Amino acid sequence: MPKKQTVSTKRISLVSLMHITVGLLFLVQGIHGLASLNTQQSPIGQSLSKAFGGNTVYLELIMALLLTGCGVVITASYFMNIDARIKQRAWLVILTIWVMLMVVLDIILPNFHSRFFDWLAWAQQLLFHCIVLLSILIVRKQ
Repeated sequence: MPKKQTVSTKRISLVSLMHITVGLLFLVQGIHGLASLNTQQSPIGQSLSKAFGGNTVYLELIMALLLTGCGVVITASYFMNIDARIKQRAWLVILTIWVMLMVVLDIILPNFHSRFFDWLAWAQQLLFHCIVLLSILIVRKQ
């Protein structure tokens, strides 16, 4: 007779799945940032250019490299044993970049006073960003 799966077993497998997807998310974001460096396609580049003005190619490059490297470390840490200090630094970098992007994209850049401001689109983006932030915080503690 098969053993009944408990709630804690389900939780562990969901957190494990979340760990892999968060790592892959930042790996893909970093690769996308590198592939679209200094083009109009890069969402990070567009946001940075709006926020800081001018040519932000070096800042884009640094962020894309950090996201790619941290995404590799986080994803690989699920499958292999990586030094705890390296993992913690990768999580700290990811958390810092994500909070900075949330501040820029969700607080600084939106024109809340425009009569054409789309509050629902803004709320949706903010909630997506919060979901990723909570996922980072949950997986980081494991």
